Amino acid sequence: IVFVLTMMAATACERVTFKMTADLMIGYKFALVEIIFAFSCCAFGLVTLQQLLFTNEISAQMREFPHKKIFNMAIIDTIQLLMLTFSASGVSPTMTVILLHATTPSILLFSRMVFPDRQYGEEHKRGVKIITIAILIALSRPLIFFISDVSNHAASLQSMSSMIYVLAACAQGYSTIYKEKCIIEWSLPINVYYLSTCL
Repeated sequence: IVFVLTMMAATACERVTFKMTADLMIGYKFALVEIIFAFSCCAFGLVTLQQLLFTNEISAQMREFPHKKIFNMAIIDTIQLLMLTFSASGVSPTMTVILLHATTPSILLFSRMVFPDRQYGEEHKRGVKIITIAILIALSRPLIFFISDVSNHAASLQSMSSMIYVLAACAQGYSTIYKEKCIIEWSLPINVYYLSTCL
């Protein structure tokens, strides 16, 4: 229970700080993306370095993971993060959390396309339907304001930002399935910290 509560608190803090930072650095969004990448690289890099120096968890074989696939993963992740960061300031704080869940239905959709034999239970399907309905309800408000007053710059900005934010969340879902596909095709163990450092 403590671990679950800690994870929930960390996730909530990450969402709040992401939204605050996206709003405060509105004129420096590209710099914000670079800062996020730099901090991620440092965090994963330190763990990877520790494992390389003091353990045998990262084998020479793992370091042969195809660089082309790592490059493709990195491109998808970069585009997704750019879209998410650039659109976040135009989305209300509550909506950033709700719309980010578009990742889940997109994972299910892309998973069915990439792994057609994969089956999901009724609980998964029900959950995805509920998430999809929540996203559609959340998107309806900015879209209605946009349609009712096309000349309203704030409404059109929020509507456009919300749509881009959802597309970014869907791209994150695609990224997850693409990584899974690459790892399955590799069919050998791969250290998650090493892979994240490379990305």
